[in-house]
This record gives sequence, C-alpha cells and structure tokens, in this order.
Amino acid sequence: MLANRFMTLPEPFESVAREMDQVFDQVLGSSLTGQTTAQAPVALWEDDQHVYLEVEVPGLRQEDLELTIREGRLFISGERKPTEKKGKCWFNERQYGRFERIVALSDMIDPQSIEAELCNGVLSLTLHKKPEAQPQRITIRVREQKDQPRLETQTAETAESQPGDSAT
Repeated sequence: MLANRFMTLPEPFESVAREMDQVFDQVLGSSLTGQTTAQAPVALWEDDQHVYLEVEVPGLRQEDLELTIREGRLFISGERKPTEKKGKCWFNERQYGRFERIVALSDMIDPQSIEAELCNGVLSLTLHKKPEAQPQRITIRVREQKDQPRLETQTAETAESQPGDSAT
C-alpha cells in the first residue's frame, strides 16, 4: 500500500493514547470547552519525481498552519478557532481546536526541497524525490548479428567427415 511507504503508524502507546484522547474529546470535549481535537483528511500519491500530499484545512489561513521537520518527520499542525458571534447559538456542528498530522519522510525524499501552497482550503505539499530514488533508464545497445562471435558446433554430419578419424 502506497501510504505505508511514506506514513508511519504510531508506536503502540502513542496509538492507545491518541484513541483515548479521541474518545474523551468526543464525549467530554465539546461539553467542557466547546472545542475538539480533529485530524485533517489527507490524500497521498506519487509519480517518478515527486510525492504529493494534500491536507484539507477549510477556513484556515497561512498563519493558522505550521509545517516543521524534526527527526525525519514532517509535522503538519494548525488550529481552527471559533469565530465570535453575537447572539445566542442554537446549533453548531463545526469542529474547532488543534490538529496535527505526522508524516514520516522516507529516505528517498529531499527534505530541503519541500514546497507548500495553500489554496481554497487545501494545503498542497510537493515532496521532491532525491535523484538516486528516481527511476533510471538503462540504454540498451544493439549489435548487428555479424558482429557477434559465432560458436562452431559440430553436427553428426561434420563429425563423420573430419580427416584423421577412423571408424575402425
């Protein structure tokens, strides 16, 4: 699976802690603070020269997002803050709070060449592959048949007619 090549699963303890945080946020988060922690949806694909990552972050601005590289991982984090509304709120399904996605960078990615762009609520990242990780085309040399050395094979007919051999 492509995603497993570029994204690492958290260690068992981190996974359990994250699941418990999600349960507490779902049960208690909105009633205590009105904020929950969410994960931004991600899409990941590649071609020969690049790995592409898109993160859905609707309503966030550049200053609401942070991208950092630490210990071979790309950290994508941000915060959606509730807007101040006048009057009484009757219904609100929007999620607010911090989110973070962590992508382990493969050895084939050049961390110095990562490009990021925010457009229409989608954070698009282009991760360039190192030259040695890109497919290399091997040239096939063609030789004419006459240039190849010919192996002489002895057939039954030529073996009988060779001088110096007697069948007695």
